[in-house]
Order: sequence, then structure tokens, then C-alpha cells
Amino acid sequence: MNATATQGESMEAIVVGGAVIFTTERETTVYFQNDLIADSQVEVALSQSRDADEPPNSYSVCLFFNGDMIACDHGASWDRAMAYIFHVLSSKTAEEAARGYGEIHPRFTADELIRRVRDPKWEAERAAQAAA
Repeated sequence: MNATATQGESMEAIVVGGAVIFTTERETTVYFQNDLIADSQVEVALSQSRDADEPPNSYSVCLFFNGDMIACDHGASWDRAMAYIFHVLSSKTAEEAARGYGEIHPRFTADELIRRVRDPKWEAERAAQAAA
């Protein structure tokens, strides 16, 4: 879908999934699901950060794979939050979504997130390594 921006610029938009909005008195969280990926469930959640340690007007953007959160950025700017959502929703595979998210995230690497998508037991293995 092509659209025209207010300043005469051309921009492209894609729609490849659905959104679910959860609202409480204190916060709203939107979950965007990529419907292009048929073999797994890939979602990204967006909410305004409420942590006092985060800058004002920052957002929490979490990446979910088959219902498990595999990464989260709690201090994202609006632009970075939109970049996460764009990458996850425009990906054709779970690995591509993880790679795009990891390339933006300040602490996680693309390779680390791809490993988490490929190995659903990554969290248990990480806990076992930490205990050893």
C-alpha cells in the first residue's frame, strides 16, 4: 500500500497481521501478530514504559515467539519502537523477525535471538549454565 505523507513524501506501509489491545486503568498494551509466518506465532508487544528509570515518553517493546517472551526493550524511543514493529510484521520467517529485532536492540544480538527461535529450550539451558 502506498500513501502520501503530509509533506508530499511518498511512504510505504504494509499490513500483514492483526492487533489485540489490552487496556487497564493504568496502561494499554498492543500485541501485533505477524500472520505471514505460518509455522509459528510471532508477536511484538508495545506499551508505554512506566519504569521511573526510563526516560519520559519511552516504550516497552517485547518480542514473543510461540507465546514466550524472548527479548524486551524497556526504554525504546517511538522511532525505535516503530522500527521493531515494522521488522517483526514484515518478516516472512520467525528467524527473520528475530534478526531484525536483534539488529535494533541495544543489548541483544541478532544471532542470540535467532538461537532462541531455533531452540525453544534456550531459557532452561541458560538457567542451568548460570547454576553451574
